[in-house]
Amino acid sequence: MNSSPKNFHQRFILGMVLFVVILTISVIVTRLTSWYASNWDTVIMLIPVFPGIYTGLNLARGVMTLDELQQRIQLEAFSFSLANTAFVALVLGLFQAGSSTTINFVWIIPIMAFFWGFGLWLAQRRYE
Repeated sequence: MNSSPKNFHQRFILGMVLFVVILTISVIVTRLTSWYASNWDTVIMLIPVFPGIYTGLNLARGVMTLDELQQRIQLEAFSFSLANTAFVALVLGLFQAGSSTTINFVWIIPIMAFFWGFGLWLAQRRYE
């Protein structure tokens, strides 16, 4: 494995970790403060968008630099992630519709990243 895919994976993981950490901090800060009378809670909740943009740009750049086999593996991993994330979102939506609980769908992105990583592992094993 050359340095470009390795750096891509490191930047992707960094972006996702930053997203989850900043999102968690943003949720905690907005719930613990009484800033709801102002627009600060909206600004704080939009901060996790920046690691998401960073991750998306690095993802696109990383996939473009891959060879055809690696692009195929990434496509299979993405397809696996898309299908399983859609299924989880459907199940959570049906659960929410059938009960009085509310579910925060902001965690769909980390779920998608998990499925992508797992799908990538499966696809790579198949092509070894």
